[in-house]
Amino acid sequence: MQSATGDQSNKIFTPQTTALFAMGFLAYIGMGIVAPALKTLQDSFEVSSTEIGLFVASFGLARLVCDLPVGMYIDRINRTVLLLAGLIGLSLGAVIAGSAPTDNFLMLLLGRFVMGAGSSFLNMTALVHLTQVTNRDVRGRVVGVYQTFDLAGNFLSPAIGGIITAWWSWHYAFYFCALTTFLAAILVLATRGTRQERPVTPESRPGLRTIFGSPRNSESLISSWGILALNYASFTMFVSGQGFMTTVVPMFGGAALALG
Repeated sequence: MQSATGDQSNKIFTPQTTALFAMGFLAYIGMGIVAPALKTLQDSFEVSSTEIGLFVASFGLARLVCDLPVGMYIDRINRTVLLLAGLIGLSLGAVIAGSAPTDNFLMLLLGRFVMGAGSSFLNMTALVHLTQVTNRDVRGRVVGVYQTFDLAGNFLSPAIGGIITAWWSWHYAFYFCALTTFLAAILVLATRGTRQERPVTPESRPGLRTIFGSPRNSESLISSWGILALNYASFTMFVSGQGFMTTVVPMFGGAALALG
């Protein structure tokens, strides 16, 4: 089935890809507001560094729980529904976390966990969709542009979160995340007519093949060992990024160096 705008699978910027690029930017510009507020959260809730680490880990735990089920059913559910589920989860989780009273650390954990679940729906759906609606010749560039928009939002997010936390409070930093993801949800809903809402099958698009769906030694794009290597690379990136750069570094800056 072709999209509402025709077959533009050999182009980088099409109505459906551009909508996802903008959606990724809006989602990520709010998703990284937590790091600069970690020390403030620790002081506000009067919890240990271990508990703050648990707060950060709750996001990844939700991804760990949700990624596999989402991946298993992603080709059976309307893509707009999945994207909206992810963005609403991010927005709802941010509201829950931002509304948590300082004597209820579990509510803060719950909000962050819901945000992680929403992130799982969003990232899985967007990446799979982009790879399925573009030809192999431009697929890498399309995913690269999407990641660039995500990283642009991620780059601005900590600075914005730090400013909001310093000028107002950490509550409003979470509410900012809720606002940006809600705007992204409106964008996804408004542009639903540009998307192929059902997955593209290998038979319907030349050059599109599955990884696990083809027999061994046939047209599989990558071996099982290659998949394992990619997964390990992803694992190490998240350990260094989430475990150190966005947890240990902000906490050390706030506690040991007295940085704002």
